[in-house]
Amino acid sequence: MSAADQIRVPTVPVEAVILLADGARQEVCVFLANASPFHEGPETLDEFLNSARPFLPARAADGRAHLIGTHGILTVSVDPKVPMLSRLPGRVVSTIDFVTLHLRDGSSLEGTLLANLPSDLARVSDAFNAEGAFIPIETGGRVSYVQKTYIAWIEF
Repeated sequence: MSAADQIRVPTVPVEAVILLADGARQEVCVFLANASPFHEGPETLDEFLNSARPFLPARAADGRAHLIGTHGILTVSVDPKVPMLSRLPGRVVSTIDFVTLHLRDGSSLEGTLLANLPSDLARVSDAFNAEGAFIPIETGGRVSYVQKTYIAWIEF
């Protein structure tokens, strides 16, 4: 066993489609930690994307390793079964809000806001003003994490 194999952390692979602000599209696999320090079970994609890391590790379909700058990510789209904060056991989404996000590049994204806020902070504005760079929206059978800085305005 090599030294690199001895320090590897157990992970959960997640297939994702990343759209970058420059229009590039990347199909990658990201690796969530097998355990979260904040709750039982694996790290959620929310935790992974909203970490303080300026570059996120990913593996491209050709097997090459990538580091993707978080500030250049427009959206990250995944299967809705991927672990996320609002779907952890015992968590209840207090409201269901349908939103249309109008992005700075002129595109828009319509779907259900999947925020996980306490009932006293359940307004749409609370979700978009909460900490974290990315916010999850369920649309078309997928969950898209949208970077808030690329949202120009929101209809709901």
